Amino acid sequence: MSGGLPGLMKALLDEDTEHPLVQSVSRAKSLLQNDLFNRLAVVDQISKQRADAVQLCGALHRIARTALDQAAVKGDVRRISQWQRIIKAATEAQTLLSANVNTKLTLTQLMLHLSS
Repeated sequence: MSGGLPGLMKALLDEDTEHPLVQSVSRAKSLLQNDLFNRLAVVDQISKQRADAVQLCGALHRIARTALDQAAVKGDVRRISQWQRIIKAATEAQTLLSANVNTKLTLTQLMLHLSS
């Protein structure tokens, strides 16, 4: 889950809720559990800070990568496809954000792809 980041791994193991990357992972988990309406409702708030949006995309990618590995071990083809789609959407959002594309539009597109 830490993606090779020792600071994040330590914060996750220590349950350090103040660590910014842990907060991003928590927010990403919450988004994945919400329905489309609630996901879109938080876009405005997240889009006000581009750095938060970038961290959220990274957290979604980490979660999806971990879940993809678990689904692959189980041979769950449906879940593998779902997590691959989320990885692709998070990667595209990170690319768009790094190209200075409008944050709110990028996050809206991401949230729509999480629900498809």
